[in-house]
Amino acid sequence: MVWASTEAVIINPDGSEQPLVPRTAQEDHTQFAARSMRAVRVCPGPGDRHYVPYQYGDYGEPIIIGLIGESTVGKTLLLTAMLGRLQNAPWLDSIGVQMRPLDAALHQRFAATHLEPFLKRRAVLDATPLHQSSVEFTYATTLHHRDGRPPVAIAFFDVSGDRLRDPGPHNAFLSAVNALIFVVDSTTIRSAGEQGRAETGDSTFELVIDQLNRKYQYLDQQFPDPFIPIPAAIVVGKADRLTYDRDEPTKRWFGVGDDDLELSTISEESADVYAFLASRGGGAYLKPALRLAPVTLHYASATNCQSADGFFPSRSFRQRRVLKPLLSLLVMKGVLDAGQLGQLHG
Repeated sequence: MVWASTEAVIINPDGSEQPLVPRTAQEDHTQFAARSMRAVRVCPGPGDRHYVPYQYGDYGEPIIIGLIGESTVGKTLLLTAMLGRLQNAPWLDSIGVQMRPLDAALHQRFAATHLEPFLKRRAVLDATPLHQSSVEFTYATTLHHRDGRPPVAIAFFDVSGDRLRDPGPHNAFLSAVNALIFVVDSTTIRSAGEQGRAETGDSTFELVIDQLNRKYQYLDQQFPDPFIPIPAAIVVGKADRLTYDRDEPTKRWFGVGDDDLELSTISEESADVYAFLASRGGGAYLKPALRLAPVTLHYASATNCQSADGFFPSRSFRQRRVLKPLLSLLVMKGVLDAGQLGQLHG
């Protein structure tokens, strides 16, 4: 989609719209930037009239990441933790990369509703709203390289799991996503030594894969590849609540250390997470790894503890291994170099 050619409007303080008049020959860049500060682009997708940031079309083809999972799995907390780790991260500059908000108003809103209450006040965030007449992305950022490579926009969709089960035009965003994060509810996984509990899985995983499969079959009736060419990360969330034997590989990844920036161990971690889920009755969670490519698997926890009375206790609250799945996706999308990140550990 050529976003730069979609309808642009200015949203007035009272919520009304007016067309954005293109930049005139008499205006310099600063003047036009000031005049277009409240400008947005009308999304041509289905559902009620909704918008994307005006600058969305300035960065070529965006990376559009969808977070998939049940409504109670903690997708919103995980995404907030990921983005919080990217805010003013000093290691980004050391590898010649900058992350900047795509839209100041969107960033301020996300900071007020997510970053501030969760990361600073340790408050439990509300679940993703179920009753969305249209699906709009939760946050958008831009990635810039000092070496002159073109910048890229990165948008995140965090959609209610219940909403995904409700077929309709609001789920057309799945036709646009080109990267996915599947979040596994670790509380559904069998405990160490537990027997008899039935296999567990997430129906939203299968729904998304089915829709993507139909999309690629429609685009290419002879679609020969058994794998859908969309990179994905499968994340075992709330990993602090897992139980594991002393000699299990899980302890290596989550029991000791938080090597968020060390991507050279992704293949080993992926193999261990795959084996862990398969052996604990979570084989259905592995369906994305059987249908999409490439796929990495991870352990993570956005909080490292459980909440009490709407807040997370300060003594235990921290983010563990939340950034690695996102960095893996960006490497798979070709906008980050795993070797650059490896230099941080050299």
